Order: sequence, then C-alpha cells, then structure tokens
Amino acid sequence: MLEGSGVWPANVARLTTPYTPAVWLSANERVLAARMHCTSRYDDLPAEGRYLVDKFLARSLGYQTRMLAVVDQLALNHLDVTEPRSPEQLANEILDSVTTHPG
Repeated sequence: MLEGSGVWPANVARLTTPYTPAVWLSANERVLAARMHCTSRYDDLPAEGRYLVDKFLARSLGYQTRMLAVVDQLALNHLDVTEPRSPEQLANEILDSVTTHPG
C-alpha cells in the first residue's frame, strides 16, 4: 500500500508491478476544511495561526484539484469519501473498486 499526497497519479500509472492496483480518495472542500480546522484547533488560534492554516488548506485544495484532473485524464480508480462510512464499508468499496477496475 502506498499512501500520501506524494503518490502522484501519473507516476503510479507507469508502474509495472503486478497485482498492485491504486485508488485515489478525495473529499469535498467542506469536509477537508472541517477536518483541518478541527485538528489545528482553528478557532483557538491567533490570527497568524489561522492565516497559516488557511494557506495550507488552499494549497491542499489546489493540489487535490490538480491530482483529480490527472486521475480523470488517466482513467484511474477514484472514490469520493465526502460522505461518512465505517472503515469496513470503505475497505469494501476500495476492494470492489480494484476488483471492478484493476487499473
């Protein structure tokens, strides 16, 4: 398993490792902002701290937009995880995705 924002879709698409499908997960801006604000304790931060969080959030959203464009262009597996689900349900969706579209 590879995980993280450093796993760029175009690089993974060139891999020739057998039995190694990929799935990109994304969530909408509302969810990403809520997660980032919660984990950073945004409401408790001074203005300078909120400014940094806002900049990082904007960077993260831009990255996701570009990443998903490449995922779409290369017709790679993608799941939108905006709606909450249990870890078991998400694992099953990922497994179904790679079984249906092995990449």
